[in-house]
Amino acid sequence: MIRQLTISLLIVSVCFSMQSINKIIGNKGFEIKHGRSPNEYDNQKDEIISHFEFVYDSLSNLKSEDLNNLQLTNRTKHLNSLKKYMTRGIFPLNNLYFDRVPVFVDELNTHCAVAYILKEDNQFEIINNLQQNYNYNYVEDMNLDTLSFWLQNSGLSLDELKLIQPTYPGQHPKPVSSLFSQIAPYISLGTNISLNNKNGIRWGYEITGGILAGPLHLKMSYGKKHFRNLTQFINYYTFGGGLAIIGYERGFAKLTDGQNKIIEGKRSNIYIGGLIYPIAVAWDITGMVQAGILPTNFYSREKFVFSDTTYVNHNIWQKFAIPMTDCLMCN
Repeated sequence: MIRQLTISLLIVSVCFSMQSINKIIGNKGFEIKHGRSPNEYDNQKDEIISHFEFVYDSLSNLKSEDLNNLQLTNRTKHLNSLKKYMTRGIFPLNNLYFDRVPVFVDELNTHCAVAYILKEDNQFEIINNLQQNYNYNYVEDMNLDTLSFWLQNSGLSLDELKLIQPTYPGQHPKPVSSLFSQIAPYISLGTNISLNNKNGIRWGYEITGGILAGPLHLKMSYGKKHFRNLTQFINYYTFGGGLAIIGYERGFAKLTDGQNKIIEGKRSNIYIGGLIYPIAVAWDITGMVQAGILPTNFYSREKFVFSDTTYVNHNIWQKFAIPMTDCLMCN
């Protein structure tokens, strides 16, 4: 009874809309954390995490005097699973509906918070049943007979599952007018190896600073190329940009030969790749993605032109982009 009354107090006067994170409390977690309502340009991941942070803190602080020892133990375990899920930060995608809806388990087998709690409790039969029959339903619209036995000893109530369950935005294209509205500065660090080292160039490294604006990016880079003989190297500074995963850059280069003679020249570079998302998933086990460091790799064809020599080089790059704001992670 105490928990039911306290939960009722949590459910403040919220005007639910199809764009709310939670059907019961709307965007309350985000509003408390940021002091405003979310808008279309906010980071969807941050919105969901803000919701979980609020719900976790609220449920952890509830008095549970009406629970027996088994229920208290299970409740603590399930709330720890929620915290683990929130920290992990990998959430389902809504690829079916335009508006926000719950997604129990998506096509990539990514579980929602409620499904994840069940998974951590080895309730695979319940998960399969609900996924097959109620994958895009709110908890209260599911077959409660499937959940009722588990709920009895879980230490959680149906109302608490409703509070936990978020909705997920449709992965539909944004209006063209909003594509360029998010400006996200970033820096990246990386190395490359030459695919045609007959010209003597073996490897190099590069530091880049730039901005993303929707599918467009602008960048400024400093890099260094090393030769096989270890006495020659090229320093370069370039400016460039591109659309999505294709880009071009151009700038200045200085070749230092074996006698420390410096020859000035130019560098141009065409690149393609930048496959951030699939590689980020693969790198997730390292913890780097959770920290906001996004691995990306690509191919480039660069050309150095000096007064007496021209080098054409084909490279494979591995870089790590570090967003200076959360917008780089926006959906």
